[in-house]
Amino acid sequence: MTISKDGRMNSIKTIVIIISLFVFLIAPANAVVSLKTKDGKILRWKNYTEEGSDYCTMSSAGKFCIPKNSVISISGESEDYGAESPEEIEKRKKEKEQYLKEKEKEQIEWKIKENLTKIKEKERNKTEALNACLNNASQQYQQEWDANCTKKGLNSGCSLPATVVLIFDQRFRDRKEECHRFFKN
Repeated sequence: MTISKDGRMNSIKTIVIIISLFVFLIAPANAVVSLKTKDGKILRWKNYTEEGSDYCTMSSAGKFCIPKNSVISISGESEDYGAESPEEIEKRKKEKEQYLKEKEKEQIEWKIKENLTKIKEKERNKTEALNACLNNASQQYQQEWDANCTKKGLNSGCSLPATVVLIFDQRFRDRKEECHRFFKN
């Protein structure tokens, strides 16, 4: 039986993937340091080092680093560094409090924007409804006028007697006032 070069490469890749998966699954069980990030993720590392503005660890895949400012707490003991100092714990606690205050502020600002949007939409709807009511009053006025002209055998928009015009005008003003009363309050 012969195995081609491609077949050997695929077998090697498969073995590497299986070993990496095994190491990945086993590593958390041996973890002694937990890093909690601002976005709520918990990373479990066997150990870590501080490198500039990052926390780093070595894994089978190589070095992995995350920015210090994205970490809100570190708990447990590192094989290399021991427990976190009280100063570091207090610093993390203050960073967490600051982060929570910022999130609360963002949430309040979002609610204010949402409420303003709802108020603006309500006002816009009210204005649209008022305009529709006023347009309806105007159409009724015109329809009554034209119906009166037709009743007399005249064309739409004819001249009407002053007494009839006064009645139509008063009805039109009453309808407009009713629209304003209903939609402004």
